[in-house]
Amino acid sequence: MNNVVGVHTQIPPECLSEYTNRSGAPGYKGIGHYPDIGAKYQIGRCVNGENNELDGTLAAHISHGFHGAAPVFYACVEEIDKNPHMTHWLLYNEPPIWEERVLNGFVAFNQELIRLFRLRYPNKKILVGAINTGHPKLVTEDGGRQMDVISRAMEYADGYSCHAYHPLDLRSDVEVLLCRYRHLHNYCVSVGRPHPPFFILELGIDAPGGPWHGHYGWREVLKENWPLYRDMLIFAAQEFAKDDYVVLATIYLTHPSYDWIGFEINCDQMM
Repeated sequence: MNNVVGVHTQIPPECLSEYTNRSGAPGYKGIGHYPDIGAKYQIGRCVNGENNELDGTLAAHISHGFHGAAPVFYACVEEIDKNPHMTHWLLYNEPPIWEERVLNGFVAFNQELIRLFRLRYPNKKILVGAINTGHPKLVTEDGGRQMDVISRAMEYADGYSCHAYHPLDLRSDVEVLLCRYRHLHNYCVSVGRPHPPFFILELGIDAPGGPWHGHYGWREVLKENWPLYRDMLIFAAQEFAKDDYVVLATIYLTHPSYDWIGFEINCDQMM
């Protein structure tokens, strides 16, 4: 099996390079710290006040379409410039596409973001999307509107990114949660619209109501049962391997800051 599952890091673990080499994972995703381990996909997610998805700033920028892209892009330039070894960049996270204003501005915002990125960084690659688990809506739910918007927004991008969580067991509700991206792929095929490679850049157990920004991670939900979680992650890897357009998935999370420790997998577990 061709393994596409790597890890998502905040503070990179000492074993990151060894894990990547041993597992055959093609890369990793980092936030705030970006080690160069020579991987094919070294993905950085820029985080700053202009792309904050929690306080409404990101939604406001996206709602302005074309004109909202520049503040998000230029707020990330310093971070990108300091890390020339990173191959791909994601400049925002989890846009609330269920808001009408965000959906209306999403295509123009992303197309301008891609244009600005290409002009300054012709040798780097940009990902768009970062779509929450359980989205986009299925065609049967909204007539394909969200899928149409997302498929047009990712045109000319180097990749589409999304998240895949389950509140209890990754092996359940596979087509609805873990592999919901397949519906978007099938939509693109049905309308004759090519899409870039897919990146599942947050993967794991996530239940509502917990202490970590309102979430419970696998440590609480599965009561620290690592063998059970490992089996779920192996299952996920096997599912992703069925789809050749999925090129990387990253487990959330290694070496997190304190406020996400319920999601942590450590080096002993990784190896």
